[in-house]
Amino acid sequence: MADWLHRSVAGLAPLEPGYRVIRVAPTLLDDLDDASACHETPYGRARAGWRRQGDQVYFHAEIPPNARAVVELPSGTRYEVGSGTHTWTEAHPRPLQERGRLTLRSILAEIIDDRQAYEAVLDAIHNIDEARSETFRRTTRWRRGRELREPLDKAPVTVLAAVEAALAALPSEHTAG
Repeated sequence: MADWLHRSVAGLAPLEPGYRVIRVAPTLLDDLDDASACHETPYGRARAGWRRQGDQVYFHAEIPPNARAVVELPSGTRYEVGSGTHTWTEAHPRPLQERGRLTLRSILAEIIDDRQAYEAVLDAIHNIDEARSETFRRTTRWRRGRELREPLDKAPVTVLAAVEAALAALPSEHTAG
């Protein structure tokens, strides 16, 4: 697993034995905001990685002296660079995903994995009972198979109705992550 993260996700691997020529070919994952790796080569430390901010992804590579790199960005753009620190930026919006209808009977994992849905639930509770919202945020156990209604089982009907309405108002598509 660590090797896959190092070579594939962060994208740092030897292209020739001994890292004289380094391959930098990062793989973006929709649910990950950043990845980086470093490796001590016979020429010095090599680093590569990326960081997502909104729809922009910032890539970086540090190539040690007397080495060079072939960089292949997710867009397909290819660079050959020498030693030093290099950066690139590309637009990579997260893909849209279909959102099923969310209700109080939705599984908690569906809510916590959908940032917009989670925030809608918290905001709906907060607008009626600020203390209950904070308690929900701090104490809910996001265990497999539990429904959203379970941690809200003692909530007043007004809170339940507000949560249902907030979930119903969510758009049918959302961005991953």
